[in-house]
Amino acid sequence: MISRNDRALSGTSTTGDIDRPRRKEPRLEFDDRLRDSNAEASSSTLPPVSSAQSFNTSNVSGVVTNVGGHIINVDCIVNLTNEEKAFAKEVCRWLAAPEPSRNYHAARETNHAHTGSWFICGNAFTRWKAVPDELLWLYGSPGCGKTIICSSVVEDMIKHCKEQPSSACAYFFFDSRNAESELSLHEKFVRSLILQLWHQLGRMPAALKDMYGDGPSHPEPSLAVLEAALQTIIGEFQHAYIIIDALDECEDRHKLLRWLKGIRCWRGGRLHMLLSSRRERDIEDSLAILNELGRVSFAGGSANPDIVKFLDESLVELTRWDYEIRKLIRYTLLEGADGSFRWVALQLEELIQCSNLRSLRQQLRALPKDIEGTYQRLLLRASKRDDLRRFLQWMAFSERPIALEELAEVVTVDFQASDRPCYDLDLRYMDIKDVLTICSGFVTQFEGIVKLSHMSVKDYLISDQIASGPAAYYQINSSQSHSLIAQTCLAYLLHFGILNSLDDVSIANLPLARYAAEHWTFHFRGCNDISLPMALQTLLS
Repeated sequence: MISRNDRALSGTSTTGDIDRPRRKEPRLEFDDRLRDSNAEASSSTLPPVSSAQSFNTSNVSGVVTNVGGHIINVDCIVNLTNEEKAFAKEVCRWLAAPEPSRNYHAARETNHAHTGSWFICGNAFTRWKAVPDELLWLYGSPGCGKTIICSSVVEDMIKHCKEQPSSACAYFFFDSRNAESELSLHEKFVRSLILQLWHQLGRMPAALKDMYGDGPSHPEPSLAVLEAALQTIIGEFQHAYIIIDALDECEDRHKLLRWLKGIRCWRGGRLHMLLSSRRERDIEDSLAILNELGRVSFAGGSANPDIVKFLDESLVELTRWDYEIRKLIRYTLLEGADGSFRWVALQLEELIQCSNLRSLRQQLRALPKDIEGTYQRLLLRASKRDDLRRFLQWMAFSERPIALEELAEVVTVDFQASDRPCYDLDLRYMDIKDVLTICSGFVTQFEGIVKLSHMSVKDYLISDQIASGPAAYYQINSSQSHSLIAQTCLAYLLHFGILNSLDDVSIANLPLARYAAEHWTFHFRGCNDISLPMALQTLLS
């Protein structure tokens, strides 16, 4: 549902934006393709739908350089001398802005062709794109596809701004799936927008130069100074499009909400801002005071166009089942979806594993009613529950994103040893990809980095709901998880005698060595509200 302020406008029936299938009898949009694939299944298989896509990280060209872990496109700042380029890199290091593109690319990687096109072609987005000082809020329950829509918006706006030199697009995908602060704090968000807009301006903004200063020392700017600089830099463009995903995952969102309420005073005729979040009271109350607020609800409704598209394209590839069975799968999943893209994807993943028609029908009759029920069922079916719990703790509370080879290595520390955790090479997995199998349904991998597949996974694992159910063994919390990770890091380092030294050989042969050496103190401090485990005291003695 789309509305402006308190006046509700239907995004489907009233405005005609979306022609969605009816709930009672979902229409087979790919009906002919399903029948054709069924007829050809005996002699051939359909070619898979290509997921290959090319992505742009900015609407500028040039060489992108990694400076101290931060991304700067110096070549997009035209006619710079070598000295000026070196100065630009110094300012980039000082600004210390996080790079937001990994989550954007990961979201695009999961997209099927034309996902989000119903929104991109709709009236709400078209108006937001054209009308200055417009703020559009997308809200809905976890797993309804908000991040996918935001990634589609970013892709569309990057293309748009390439054709409009006086326009710029900047984005930020808040992410609290682990304990990393780079993508979960308001100040990091502001720094990232400044950096992205700087790249697209073609020169260093005067506001950024003023913050950096001319003196020998360059003190950290306050949040107020950063916010003022961002406002000034936005004013350098005729149109600035800002996309913020998962506002509810901002750890200090009271600061973000205060900033959002303040933009109503800007009125420069330049800013277009699109937000996505769950519908939570503090967010709704803060946004309600903004006059030019449009709303798009993703709540309920089985026939989210992206769900229909995803399901139809997936079923075309599922040639082991005949047309009528695939039609039954489609109907059943759309009936139970309640607007949740993630719920449908998880059920389909399990249905694909069914080896015969009886097990498939049993699975369809016993579908969990929501995402939490799905997570519970996956946990109860896990074969290596100790390893799975440990993997989940690491992904939920690591200080930075974890590589697959690092995550696989955490099981090499034996917590069943007599007096303290000890490293045991015999516990190392022969194939690190086994981790992905064990964590199926809970993890996503992109460019070698593994993360919890969705914020709802962490929400469930730390909830009271799991504690009172049959999957209570898997409940985790911050203090216990930090304790486990700290003990793992120390046992790993002490076994190899590398607590105070780390070389290239250690890193190559011991995948967890760098993380353990750099982050064990962070996790040690995270144990502060529980008694220090005896094992951890022994390791430190």
